[in-house]
Amino acid sequence: MKLNYHILSKYRTPLMGIAMISIICMHYFEDLTLYFSQGTIAYAIGRSVLDVVSTFGVEIFLFLSGIGLFYSWHKKHELIPFYKKRFSRVLIPYLAIGSIFFIIYYVNRGFDPFKFFKGLFFITFFERGFRTFWYILCIMLCYLLFPFINHFINDSHHELRSLIGLIAATILFNTAIAIINPALFDNIEILLTRLPIFMIGVYFGKLVYEEKTISHKAILFYCLCFIGAITLRVFKTNIGLPFWGVYQRYIAALLALPTMLMFSAVLEYISNNMMQILNFFGKHSLEIFLFHMCYRYFFRAFHLPTIYFPNECLMVALSVFTATLYSYFYTKSYQRHPLRFTFSH
Repeated sequence: MKLNYHILSKYRTPLMGIAMISIICMHYFEDLTLYFSQGTIAYAIGRSVLDVVSTFGVEIFLFLSGIGLFYSWHKKHELIPFYKKRFSRVLIPYLAIGSIFFIIYYVNRGFDPFKFFKGLFFITFFERGFRTFWYILCIMLCYLLFPFINHFINDSHHELRSLIGLIAATILFNTAIAIINPALFDNIEILLTRLPIFMIGVYFGKLVYEEKTISHKAILFYCLCFIGAITLRVFKTNIGLPFWGVYQRYIAALLALPTMLMFSAVLEYISNNMMQILNFFGKHSLEIFLFHMCYRYFFRAFHLPTIYFPNECLMVALSVFTATLYSYFYTKSYQRHPLRFTFSH
């Protein structure tokens, strides 16, 4: 049986569920490296997992977002409705949940409306690298740039060359910022270095939409990308590259596509119960992410380390429960006042 790229669309929601679960897991291993000192077994486990795998879940989200936006754009080439629909889908939950977070965050620091708005509108992200909700700004930037990226890549006569050129220009731009203003780059590199994987997702959106067959050469290439990325991460200490923190995110992007294709192949055979769980996490991934980041921060602030399994389970349970509760009331509001939410879905 020949595989085609449409499998990434078929399993888009469960793949997003896998990505969300992987992010929660990666945050747990990251916490191990923060709470335990070097030389301990717990630190070694956390460091090893992060060094080899890292947060490839973010790359999966951005890649699948590129595919999803291609589908949405292909149905109706109208810029303003496109922007309204996409931005409201992110901004409504973010402003609702983020506002509560920053009110609580600043209440013990002497509440200041100016600081509240600086946090809510990402100014502190640029000033001091406050990263709790960095992904929201990243995905909104991707939404903003999508029509132009799509036109540059998929409306050209040489899609792959255009993609490579755009990625090269982006990496050069990022490297220039790192050299010219290292402090600023340290604050925002987590966002800038994720743009190439989104561009790759936009490129593959056309392949997925047209249900192109995955050739044997392509499969071999993806296998080499996977093996090469793992090898680079395992032996990174012997490489000695400058700006390794920059390059490791690009290397994580090499893991995204082959990993998704492998997961997609496995999803063909998993049980219905497991598929329902993955679909749930995928469907509510944005809300779960927002609440997860809130609880993760406050559990730390109130000295409830999530490295302890009961605390981790409680945090995940609260994230899932409140995300479900939010989605329920949001849906009810949408049903009662559909005109207010015309561009939300």
